[in-house]
Parts: sequence; C-alpha cells; structure tokens
Amino acid sequence: MIWNIPNILTITRILLVPVFLVFILGPDFPSRLASFFVFVTAAITDFLDGRIARLFNQRSEFGKFADPLADKLLVAAALLAFTGIPETGIPLWMVLLLLGREIGITLLRLWAIHRKTSMETSRFGKCKTASQMATIIVVLLLLILRSALAESLGLSLSQEDFWKIALNDAFWGTVLTWLPLALASITTTLTIFSGLAYLWVNRALFARRRSS
Repeated sequence: MIWNIPNILTITRILLVPVFLVFILGPDFPSRLASFFVFVTAAITDFLDGRIARLFNQRSEFGKFADPLADKLLVAAALLAFTGIPETGIPLWMVLLLLGREIGITLLRLWAIHRKTSMETSRFGKCKTASQMATIIVVLLLLILRSALAESLGLSLSQEDFWKIALNDAFWGTVLTWLPLALASITTTLTIFSGLAYLWVNRALFARRRSS
C-alpha cells in the first residue's frame, strides 16, 4: 500500500522541498524565518513516518525507498541553497562531495533492490544524519539572526565582519563567522566516513556479485 500514513508523510516531505527553497532564497527576515519552520516541519515528518510504520505495521517497499530519498532531497536542497548564500561561507565543492556520497549509496541501494536483496545500514549513518540536520538547523538560525540584526541595525547582509560589528565583540564575531563552515566540514567528513562504513558493512553483497 502506498497511501498509508507513513508514505503520505514521506510524500509531504518531498513536496515541502521546493517550498523550502522558495523561502530560503529570500534574503529578508520573514522569508528566512519561514524557511526554518518549513524545514522543521519536514524534519518532524521524517521523525514520525518511520515510527508510525513500525507501530502500525505499515512498512512498504515504497516507503523503504522513498523515505531515505526524501531525506536526501531535503538535505541536498538546504546545503545547495547555502552555497548560494555568500554569508554562510560554505563552498560548493564541499557540498558536491557530500551529495556525491548520497547519490552513490542511493544507486547501490537501487542495484540491491534490482537483485532482490537488501543492504544493511551502518550505525554511522544515524550520526551522519544527525550531523546534517544539526548543521542545517544551526545555519538557518544564524541566517535568521543575521537578517534580523541587519534590518534592526541598518547593516548590509554582505557587510564585511558583519558579526563583529553587529555584536561589537571580536571573539564571538569570529566564532559566528566561521561556524557554518566548521559545521559543514564536520558533516562532510562524517558523511564520507559513513559512506565507507556502509560499503564495508555490505562487502559480502559485492562478493556475491563477483561470484555470480
């Protein structure tokens, strides 16, 4: 069954991706605040769909594939949007490296489904997902705060040393300036590491492929 509650929540999460992009690309405070609530709403659907599926035994093949796909679309949309916002300082190459891992694992999962088998998940996958979500939420909050301060203090969003000027504090200004890049770097490292762990956990699947 496709039209059960968990799958509807998953489809809703996918539909929220373009809504999120419309708001996050707006530089004003209301748009960025709205993007935060859209993202949190989508994250809540991710929290609920798996639990409802297990609680009411509503697991489906569609859900097994669409649920992680929806997560990847949401994360990809947020991180790619951040690369287009100069004040985050997050480089495009870092996000492309992260997304390359996600695309590769998704293709492997499709290959496993085609072979009528399944791939085991790595325990590092949850750490990776938590890191991605935490990074996105923190960056969104920083963008909201930056927009609010810019409007209240009459500063430009692209103002050099924005945080130092807005907070009148060199230390915390430096911390907030580099925090998005630092979090993105940690998340990218965890994502790549979890991808390697995923391949290691499923190495027997590739061995069967070579012997078949």
